[in-house]
Amino acid sequence: MATQTTTSGNTYIIGSGNTNTFDVIKVGGLEIVSGTTISALVSGATKIYGAGNSNTVAFGGTQTVQSGGTALGTLVSGTETVVKGGTTTNADVYGFESVSGSAINNTIQSSGSQTVQSGGVASGTIVLAGGVEIVLAGGIAKNETMSGGEGVYSGGAAYNNTIASGATFVILSGGLASGTTVQSGGAEFVSGTAKNETISGFEVVFSGGAAYNNTIATGASVFVLSGGLASGTTVQLGGAEIVSGTAKNETISGLEVVYSGGAAYNNTIATG
Repeated sequence: MATQTTTSGNTYIIGSGNTNTFDVIKVGGLEIVSGTTISALVSGATKIYGAGNSNTVAFGGTQTVQSGGTALGTLVSGTETVVKGGTTTNADVYGFESVSGSAINNTIQSSGSQTVQSGGVASGTIVLAGGVEIVLAGGIAKNETMSGGEGVYSGGAAYNNTIASGATFVILSGGLASGTTVQSGGAEFVSGTAKNETISGFEVVFSGGAAYNNTIATGASVFVLSGGLASGTTVQLGGAEIVSGTAKNETISGLEVVYSGGAAYNNTIATG
């Protein structure tokens, strides 16, 4: 195994079948990896066609995981870009990560952000308090735990995510969230579509937003504003739904209040 320092204006290539350890890519330098690089320090740029393990991408540095390439255990203070067909796993992101390929079990730290682009899939991501995940059109985020912020834009989708206490989940018009668990102290704001969710915290359904087949647990509050829709909701004992929009086909064991201008259709008020 070799070690290489690449300085500004120079390019170093690690060929297929070769392995380098502790390479240093300085500002303005480029390393192209068709083999394997381990524990590289990247202040310039690296392109991973093979494998990059335990690399550190410094502030201002960039790592691009190309189609067929894999990155494992990267510490990202700069920028990591994962193109279609590339995979990053177990990264710690203090800077910025853009995913058009696959991101698996990454952690977005308090200063970090992850953007899931069209065709990208982020799975098992942990977003810590102060961190942010953005899901754009054609992107998917699933099986994630949010203590920071998450936004799903039009055409984006989030499946089976958990919104922890103190976290904020925003579903913009045209966005989709399904199977979300909003824990006590967590908040969800819906201008798109939210379905099959369990709300133990706080949810607001805005005009144009829709919530389908959600459960409002004990201690939770859901506000359906004018122009918003809730359908098939189950309000458990101790839960509350406040309606200025439309609520229909619901089962109410807790509290439902319909304000002036609001409407409730075909709801069932359970015993107690």
